Amino acid sequence: MKTLITIALGLSIGTSVFAANVDRVVRRANNVVTLLERRADDLSQREVDLIAQKLEEITQIISGRTPNPTPRPPTYGQVIHQAECWIDDDPDFDFGQRSAGVVKGTIMQIVSECEFRGHSTYPNGSAGLKDLAAIDDTTGYDKYECHVDDDLDFDFGQDVIGNIYGNSSRDATEACAAIARMMYGDKGSSGIRY
Repeated sequence: MKTLITIALGLSIGTSVFAANVDRVVRRANNVVTLLERRADDLSQREVDLIAQKLEEITQIISGRTPNPTPRPPTYGQVIHQAECWIDDDPDFDFGQRSAGVVKGTIMQIVSECEFRGHSTYPNGSAGLKDLAAIDDTTGYDKYECHVDDDLDFDFGQDVIGNIYGNSSRDATEACAAIARMMYGDKGSSGIRY
């Protein structure tokens, strides 16, 4: 009997400590959401929403509730694309010198792989992408056409890389800029068309 009383007393103390911790975690999660809203200009709305959703899920779990799953479509970073990778033997990239095959993955994986193929073949070389297209189902996503220019005076139509599928023009602009940096370094520029 004494053991049962000790266990019950321990559980009641533990429960009150747990409840206090839950309240503290909830307050801190709300503080984080407030801070994120104040700095929203530094993040895309999608990023703010995703962080707020994750904080809400944590709060629900700690409170003993089951999180309400809210499926979100993946961003451009998660949609699988493919593109033809071209490599050049010098840092001044030009299409048509040598194809290094088709690369598949997220935009950043494609950029990384093509750049690796270029530098592993020609240590002082460069690389570029052509015929970029999504190979996943693109239902529900926006389509953006990525254009790259070899100088800072951007003109549409110089190098049409292909289509990026995603949820926001900001993400597509960042992905297209990453492709331009891979191809032309700091002297290149990029833009998207809707």
